[in-house]
Amino acid sequence: MLQAIRSRLPGYSQELDPRRNFLGEPVNVPAGFGPDWLSPFAYSEFRNEAVKTELARLAIVHEGGFRQPRPERYGVDLREIAMPAFSGLPGTSHRQSAFDRWLELTGTLRVGGRTLKETLEAVIQSAAYYRLSDGDADFSGGRLIAVQRIVEQYRKAAEVQLWRENPAVHQAYREWKLNQARARTIGVQ
Repeated sequence: MLQAIRSRLPGYSQELDPRRNFLGEPVNVPAGFGPDWLSPFAYSEFRNEAVKTELARLAIVHEGGFRQPRPERYGVDLREIAMPAFSGLPGTSHRQSAFDRWLELTGTLRVGGRTLKETLEAVIQSAAYYRLSDGDADFSGGRLIAVQRIVEQYRKAAEVQLWRENPAVHQAYREWKLNQARARTIGVQ
């Protein structure tokens, strides 16, 4: 019974996608007191990184953290679409879901020669960033907007790369766009 429970937990199962943080990095399952699989806490390594520190600070200022995108896109659940066989996770027979691949690409894809984290670090450490306002829970402020725009840029680039890697995802997108166009045409008449 305990193995059955463990097999359904991301990070413990070889059959599930890993959990990922906002930057697309895998979230590690900690070693803890008692059996590791009982621990309710997951973490990603934190090494006094300017990006993670600033993201945490912005989350406090705005009374909410940053979230992963929704897995439902174009009328389909990307968790239900498996990537082609070549993209299996190392050391497992599991085939990565399109959603996990999108999250991974968001963090690893290079735009202008930099990853998402590298771009955020450069922006966060710039004088222009420090001139922007923080905002508060009721007002986004320039810093939050700057971070959100960068993340969206990387998510879009990752999505385009995902379409190249998985024709099923690209086909779902094309059908969704076609259905939207049809709906607009019907609405116009």
